[in-house]
Amino acid sequence: LEPLRPADAAAPGECHVSTTDAPLPFEPTHLVDTTVSRAEDEAVAATTTSVACDDEELPEFWVDMCSRIPTEAGEVVNLKLNPESDTAYNGSHVWAAMYQENCFVRASNEDAMCLEERVLYRLLSGMHASTNIHIALNHASHGESLHGSPARLFAKHLAGPKSQRVRDLHFAFVVLLRALHKGAHFARAFPFGADDDGLRAKLLVDRLLDSCILQSCSDVFTAFDEGKLFQRPQVHTWWSLKRQFKGVFHNISSIVDCVQCQKCRLHGKLQLLGLGTALKWLLLPPDLIASTTGREEFVALINTLAKFSRGITGARQLSAEARREGVMPVAAASSEPAADEAALPVALPQARLPTSSPASDSLVPAAIALVAAARQSAAVSKEQEACLLRLAFTSDPALVGLAASYGEGAVEHLGALAEAKGC
Repeated sequence: LEPLRPADAAAPGECHVSTTDAPLPFEPTHLVDTTVSRAEDEAVAATTTSVACDDEELPEFWVDMCSRIPTEAGEVVNLKLNPESDTAYNGSHVWAAMYQENCFVRASNEDAMCLEERVLYRLLSGMHASTNIHIALNHASHGESLHGSPARLFAKHLAGPKSQRVRDLHFAFVVLLRALHKGAHFARAFPFGADDDGLRAKLLVDRLLDSCILQSCSDVFTAFDEGKLFQRPQVHTWWSLKRQFKGVFHNISSIVDCVQCQKCRLHGKLQLLGLGTALKWLLLPPDLIASTTGREEFVALINTLAKFSRGITGARQLSAEARREGVMPVAAASSEPAADEAALPVALPQARLPTSSPASDSLVPAAIALVAAARQSAAVSKEQEACLLRLAFTSDPALVGLAASYGEGAVEHLGALAEAKGC
């Protein structure tokens, strides 16, 4: 494998954003609606600019994690007017390029993927899954098409060996939650504004930070530990893991510039900015988060968290529809990796991720919703709620079985389950 290229060098086949639009083989449904209100335009007037740091021994080394996703010169976009949907753009070549870019230089054992490389791969794979799920969900409003039903479109991209991407989406969601938990002090103090929208945004963020789920899921936060990264001794400083980790993320961020579809590029950049912000928060000392995080980065982190949350819920919905239509088996059809995932390990060493089937994974959001409903109706105590949430996060068979068999009616049985489990 060749060493990483300098940041300013262009790779063969690498493209840059063109000032002219090339003709596209489909209707211009990919165009971004740039309508914004005056308040939205004024809200982005002040932005914190991060300064790059090249000394990996300093904590500021991670400050420029998102530097390849410039936000100062971009247009303001209302994301509600531009949902992630099927634009008929085929971005398979872009995804292939991003996966291929996630390649670290190794001193030995070239077939092995290190922990740092695997983390980036699983984050990218989870983002890939979220994109496919949202396309299938928004495809539902158009009914049957060249792809068939939304369930068939979902099964095409995420059934069988590619079902691992759904598990990677769960992993990426955990990483985002862990970052938000670490940066909660910044999120609470963030200046949302004094108008109605700003007050509502602050109320929603505070509700998220104070939610029982976020407060009770300490076991989930331990599923990924950034402190285990970059612990191996380095023989050659020119290919240090820290430099490669940041350099690969920068290169992946730049590849999205090759996307001709405006909406696809918008959502790709948004999610990469959200993931980059999460990694920056996790790798920086807590006291540097506030001074090095811009408004756009925080907005991207929250929106990416929301996207992945909807993606996890959508996967459950679409997988159930696909099973009813007979286009996807209950469990993964094969344990062999797909062609674009060949030889890529999917289990994170030292990361305590629960093992479960795709079917039980898809019921986790339903189980969590049942626990929340039971607590709201006082069917379970606060202590029982925390215990049941831990069971949900580990896909406990009894709890997900209740969710699958009884649906919302399972709420009245959760108290009995909590007692049976010793909660």
